[in-house]
Amino acid sequence: LRNNHYGGEMSQKVDINERFIYACENGDYPTVKRILLAIKDFNIEITDSLGRTSLRLAVENEHLEVVTVLLEKSDSAKMREALLL
Repeated sequence: LRNNHYGGEMSQKVDINERFIYACENGDYPTVKRILLAIKDFNIEITDSLGRTSLRLAVENEHLEVVTVLLEKSDSAKMREALLL
């Protein structure tokens, strides 16, 4: 999870957020898992430029493994309830 941009911590956060969203959207389970293990308090509620959450992207693209790990990390009972889990 190296920072490929200059500009310090903020650039690193944006870079990791973008990678996380991309991984969720494309079903890249190993990357999603690696980010969540490396950053214990990672905010899974981040959104892409269109306002779609990582969970929404994973659900829309039918990436069950990614959906499962996101739900395990989620604190939101409403989210689980909305998905009928």
